[in-house]
Amino acid sequence: MPGIIAVTVDAVGYFSASRFRVMVSTGCNVEFNADYYANVGQQQISIALLPDGGGSMPLLTGVIDNTTIDFRNDIAVLAGRDLSALLIDTDLAETFQNQTSAQIAQMIATRHGLAAQIHPTKMMVGQYYDVDHARNILGLNSRVGNEWGLLCQLAQAEGYMVAVQGTTLIFQPPDESVAMMLPCTAFSNLAVDVANAVPQSVRVKSWNCRQKRSIEASAGGAGRGMTSVRPNLGSDEALNMAQSELGVVLQHGRMMVGTMPGEAILQPGLRIGLYGTGSSFDRVYLVISVRRTIDQACGFQQTIRALCLST
Repeated sequence: MPGIIAVTVDAVGYFSASRFRVMVSTGCNVEFNADYYANVGQQQISIALLPDGGGSMPLLTGVIDNTTIDFRNDIAVLAGRDLSALLIDTDLAETFQNQTSAQIAQMIATRHGLAAQIHPTKMMVGQYYDVDHARNILGLNSRVGNEWGLLCQLAQAEGYMVAVQGTTLIFQPPDESVAMMLPCTAFSNLAVDVANAVPQSVRVKSWNCRQKRSIEASAGGAGRGMTSVRPNLGSDEALNMAQSELGVVLQHGRMMVGTMPGEAILQPGLRIGLYGTGSSFDRVYLVISVRRTIDQACGFQQTIRALCLST
């Protein structure tokens, strides 16, 4: 694509669509003018780095959602989402009671021509909701509305992560690999935001239709708490959910935001071990987003956001 002025890619990892924004000149090439970009439609686009040493490093494959033409400055801006957009924009048309979550993910990937990186699951989807005594999968489908919402809900039930990376649908357990160690000097700007109002305890309340009684479980200590209401849990399930939700909540107590030279290794879902600050902030963090920006003024830079995993 000729006349590229700036590119921004917001990689947000799992359960959401990553986004891109490409700014191009409409005045440097007769063929690629304002009319050309105004009529590109919802085409697929691939964004990759081409290092001087050869090869390529893909950043994102997606679809163009909208185009803005700036006639005063002879600029067109193409914006859109990664290929999870194909699933987000597809309404559900069937139910899947007699299939596992992995089988459903594979079917949806095949339907959209996506490759699949899917970890097997065993339980039939209908069993999650104990059809005789609770809601059935038809009700679930009518609530989530589209294929992406269904896969996100199934992934949460399995304890999995779901994303579309490039042209591949990912449906698998979270990556718990060893953290990549990074010194604070790797960042041109580095800050950690400390939230003082994060709940310190979680209480899960449920009504079990089969046992005909209320279920309640708590995790955490004294201080400000939060309550989560979930249907049809047993005692052990409620306790596990309380502990899991508490872990997620506490991660938001410290968020690291750092700017550094751009590269293609750090991705949402990876763990980094920050060191060199000489403080209690030298801990393990989980990357939740990476914004990569390439422009003529600043070159190639990236800003990462990461939640603290260690306490």
